[in-house]
Amino acid sequence: MSGTNRKSGKSVVRAAVGAALLALGLSTSGCATTLVTGLGAVEPYAGTRGDLELLQRSHDGPALTALLVADVPLSFAADTALLPVTVPAGIAHACR
Repeated sequence: MSGTNRKSGKSVVRAAVGAALLALGLSTSGCATTLVTGLGAVEPYAGTRGDLELLQRSHDGPALTALLVADVPLSFAADTALLPVTVPAGIAHACR
């Protein structure tokens, strides 16, 4: 394999790894928010609160703790973006 082909092969691998990491990051961003919203939670910041509650009770080792710590700011951002949905839904739910 020539030097040029080797370099282009490494570029393709780097691009594939970068794309995979980006896809993983986007698919797990705000994971708790995605989960609780999908389950029908109507409380504002339910995903962030869920992450923080799990962090307080977590005794499952450093790997889960690291994932939860990484998810808190992502869930906070997702919860904030969902406020126009969760606030009216929470009010409607409270009025039932």
